[in-house]
Amino acid sequence: MPRVSEMIVRKFLSKEDLADGQGGFDEWLVTIVKLLLERMRDDSDEQRWVVYFREHRRGLVLGTTVLRFLEKELGENSEDWINKQVVVFVDPTITFQGRVTGGLRLKRAAPPKPAVVPKAPKAPTSPPLEELGSDDDIP
Repeated sequence: MPRVSEMIVRKFLSKEDLADGQGGFDEWLVTIVKLLLERMRDDSDEQRWVVYFREHRRGLVLGTTVLRFLEKELGENSEDWINKQVVVFVDPTITFQGRVTGGLRLKRAAPPKPAVVPKAPKAPTSPPLEELGSDDDIP
């Protein structure tokens, strides 16, 4: 049977989407694909910016803190954010209406680790010609 959090239909990402099933939360490496100014509820005129990711169908509503993070990390022009990667994670210290509720934040994606190229084995060396005696065989 589904959990209650799975039964509630949501339009946008929430911390429940990152639940790992063991009481904790996962972190997602995601790629930004678009930003839209969207209406928050059908019965309201409130609009907010929402960022969408290649890896998930629901978008993340952008508050001021996350917008400032994106500006600092990816640049002031939001067009430059497309195809950039960030990490979505749950910040347990976020408050809502005076209560600590936890919520979603973004952080910088770790730079890719350089590929480890195995060192080529050293070629066997021959002794210099001066060290060879006149009786030594040279192949």
